[in-house]
Amino acid sequence: MTPPHEPCGQPRKRGRRPLGDRAMTSAERQQRYRIERSRAANSARDPSQMTDTVLLDRIRTSLSDGSAASAIALYVDELTRRHGSSRP
Repeated sequence: MTPPHEPCGQPRKRGRRPLGDRAMTSAERQQRYRIERSRAANSARDPSQMTDTVLLDRIRTSLSDGSAASAIALYVDELTRRHGSSRP
């Protein structure tokens, strides 16, 4: 008699199902992650709709390309609103 979770006597495959016909390599997974992160960063216009990671990416980008301080302050203010001030 086979246990109820093993139909037809064959053990279940472990892990996630592949998205295509085979499992992704580490490089493919990283590339997909970067593309999704970039899309998320470029799609949101309102800082209140952005994730914390996207806000931090926008701050990093703004600092490196020399954006106006007001743009950086907008992102920092949103993070401060969400998480509060760390200063006493």
